[in-house]
Amino acid sequence: MSTGQWIASAILFFIVAVCAVIAIRSYRQKGLLLNNAFLHASKKEREEMDKAPYYRQTAVVFSLLACNFLSQGIYALTYKRFFSIMGNVLLLFAIVYAVNSTKAIEEEKRSRETRQEPKDDENGH
Repeated sequence: MSTGQWIASAILFFIVAVCAVIAIRSYRQKGLLLNNAFLHASKKEREEMDKAPYYRQTAVVFSLLACNFLSQGIYALTYKRFFSIMGNVLLLFAIVYAVNSTKAIEEEKRSRETRQEPKDDENGH
């Protein structure tokens, strides 16, 4: 095994560890929420938003990414094509899940907003 293989694998395994830590903290709903909807929201929106679905989405995506990088790291060590294909499939799953869950979260948010009672106008009507 060459030095390049070991270095590539070490880098990939380090990325696995980082993704796993982010996923675990997101499953526990702790720490920084690495989600575009949260990061691009205003301070007021961040305070009012239900963060649970965003934490769950982040946790699942980073779990899939950790598995992807693990598979790619094993491939870098063994050159067994199965691990490369498996990593690519996991990456595809992560992308599909991220898109579909974003749509579902937005639909749920819209339906929650429409279920709220309309606010009274200035005259109390």
